[in-house]
Amino acid sequence: MVKVTDKAREELKKLLLSSARDAETSIRLSYGTLGQFGLVLSREKDGDEVVHSHGLKVLLIGNEFLRLLDGMTLDVANSQSEREFIITRK
Repeated sequence: MVKVTDKAREELKKLLLSSARDAETSIRLSYGTLGQFGLVLSREKDGDEVVHSHGLKVLLIGNEFLRLLDGMTLDVANSQSEREFIITRK
């Protein structure tokens, strides 16, 4: 299971509310071509782990990543110019 901090849940909620076009859309953790995880808008699929914040589905994690990310924590870090999501083993 992936742990998502309260701070990350709040940031995901803000991002979702500013980006989603309908109530069925959420944010999905995806794997990019450069070997890094990214976030994309998507709809829930069978087998997804769903992360909620105040009743909203703010993050979808596909079952293909659940073993890889088991025991990891998704958090938000402040960089020089913006906030970024980070995944760590805690």
